[in-house]
Amino acid sequence: MSQTEHYNILIVDDHPLVRKGLRQLISLAPELMVIGEAENGEQALALCAQEVPDLIILDLSMQGISGLDTLRILRTEQHFLHVLILTISDAREDMQTALTLGADDYFVKDSDPEILLTAIRNGARQGRLRRQIPS
Repeated sequence: MSQTEHYNILIVDDHPLVRKGLRQLISLAPELMVIGEAENGEQALALCAQEVPDLIILDLSMQGISGLDTLRILRTEQHFLHVLILTISDAREDMQTALTLGADDYFVKDSDPEILLTAIRNGARQGRLRRQIPS
């Protein structure tokens, strides 16, 4: 990876404090760049149509299009994108549903920040690699 290369991250959560905290966490990794924030699924889909994220951090519970519905749409349009669910729900059925719909990772919001940052780094790399492989 060259010094100027970076991995593009999109943060989708309806809580400004969570988005800001994630942005600060991601800023600890110089190869990661937040290319946008969305507070709901509609905004996330619009941003994904304009930008090319390698990874999206997606909350499940949002107004309008839910995180699960956003995930369904993303998987039909952007197969390469690495989707990391970050949610308050530790319910087994929510995790199973998200993974069945194509989420790559599932974390609860009380996860250790260092573990989460490692998952974001790895997921962004995987998303970039998927995008570079011809379909």
